Amino acid sequence: MTTQTADRNETFPYFGFAVLVLGYVATWIAVFLVSEDSLKAGGQAFVDDLDTGTNEAIFRVSAGLGMIAAASLVVFAIGLRRALDRRLTDSSIPLIIELSMIVTAAALFLGFIGRAMVFDTGFDYYGQAALPAMYAIAIDVPLAAWGALGLAAAGAAVASLSHGVFPHWFGYLSVLAVVLDVLLALTGNPYPMNFVGGVWLLAAAVVSMRL
Repeated sequence: MTTQTADRNETFPYFGFAVLVLGYVATWIAVFLVSEDSLKAGGQAFVDDLDTGTNEAIFRVSAGLGMIAAASLVVFAIGLRRALDRRLTDSSIPLIIELSMIVTAAALFLGFIGRAMVFDTGFDYYGQAALPAMYAIAIDVPLAAWGALGLAAAGAAVASLSHGVFPHWFGYLSVLAVVLDVLLALTGNPYPMNFVGGVWLLAAAVVSMRL
C-alpha cells in the first residue's frame, strides 16, 4: 500500500463532519427556547419561560452533544496537523491550524459546560438573579466560538495559495472566511461567525479527505 493511499484511508476527516453536524445541532437547538419578550422582561417571566421540562432536556442533551463535538474537533485538528506536517515540512502553518481548532474546541467546551450548569446549579445554587447571565453564556459563547476558526482559515489560505497543499478554490474560500471574520469582529458582531466557521469547516473536512 502506498503512502498516499494510506493517507487517504485515514479517518480524521470524518471527525470534521461530526463536528459540523453535532456542533451545529448543539449550538442552535437551544437558541430560541426562550421568547424575546421574556428575555426583555427578565425576572420571573424569564424564569418561568426557561424552567420547563422540555427546555431542561434540550439544554442537557445539547450540552452533551456540544462537548462531543468539541472533542471531535480536537481529533480532527490533530489528524489534519499530522497530514499537513508530511507536506509542509519546516513550516508553522500546520501548528497554527491545529492550535486555532483547539482554541475553538476549548471555547465550545466552556460554552457547553455553561449550558449544562444552567439546570444543574443555576436555579438552586446561584439563584434567579444569575440566570440571565448564565443563559447568555450558554447560548452566546457557542455561537461566537466558531469565530476562532478564522486563524485556521488564514493558515489554510497560505497552505493552498502559496504551497498548493489544498485546491485553490479552498484557498479562496479561506481568504473570504478570514475577511468576513475580521469584518464581523470589527463591527462587534461575532455571532454570525458560526455560519462562516461552519461553511469553512465543511470545506476543510472535504478537502482533507484527499490529502
